[in-house]
Amino acid sequence: MNKERAFPLFIDDTEVYRGMTLRDYFAAKSLPSIINGWYADGLKVSDDDNADGVAMVAYEIADAMMEARK
Repeated sequence: MNKERAFPLFIDDTEVYRGMTLRDYFAAKSLPSIINGWYADGLKVSDDDNADGVAMVAYEIADAMMEARK
């Protein structure tokens, strides 16, 4: 798994790995669009199965974004 961080902390020019990963950040940023699309299709994200599906789609998008950076 990629250890690159969205908000790295540097102390004395040394990166300290804290905070969310860049993959997590990309997934979180994709959530509003995914949720809006699901609501437009009449799905409720609050249903357990749908919430899992939203999370899976968010990470699929994040993985694609990580791959596009290479």
